[in-house]
Amino acid sequence: MATNTPVSTTEPGRDTGAGEGLGGSPRKRNTPLLALIGVITVLALAGGILAVGDLVGSRGGAGGSSAFHLTQDVRTSFGVVAAESMETHTGPDNVGKVSVSPTQVQVRVVVAITNEQSSPVTYSPDEFTLLSDKSATPIKVSATSLKNATLLSRANIAGSLLFVAPAGAKSFTLRFADPGRSQPILIELHY
Repeated sequence: MATNTPVSTTEPGRDTGAGEGLGGSPRKRNTPLLALIGVITVLALAGGILAVGDLVGSRGGAGGSSAFHLTQDVRTSFGVVAAESMETHTGPDNVGKVSVSPTQVQVRVVVAITNEQSSPVTYSPDEFTLLSDKSATPIKVSATSLKNATLLSRANIAGSLLFVAPAGAKSFTLRFADPGRSQPILIELHY
């Protein structure tokens, strides 16, 4: 009985398996498609890393030094803090009981503090300071509607902080010293 044994018609040393599909036809190369998939994968991973960084607060909330922004809820060790608004006043129309000289400006910031824990937390307006591009040292609160107090579980409070800063400043940043974190939270104030 005769068997059908395939007979090679190729030259010795020639690789016939690589690059050929069934029936001897050349395989299509998918290099551009694979490169595109690789780029998309790298971009997706980078986006995921940035998103996770934002969620855990690496932009100021969990030890980072970059700032958050006005009206943004910022995660803290006990809940949330936010700078809800900011106003500046100069000249004779000073607000409140704090007067300023012509070389100074009043900066009023409304903040909200929320306790999301199941137990009370203490807070103090002294945990807030103001950074200015015209001052080398942090500026302490000059007047406030907030007092040293305890915030009950699942409660929130809002109040105003008044700072006296050098006139002519172009940028202000509110700094919150979260007692449960090693690095302060920074909130950029734009007006």
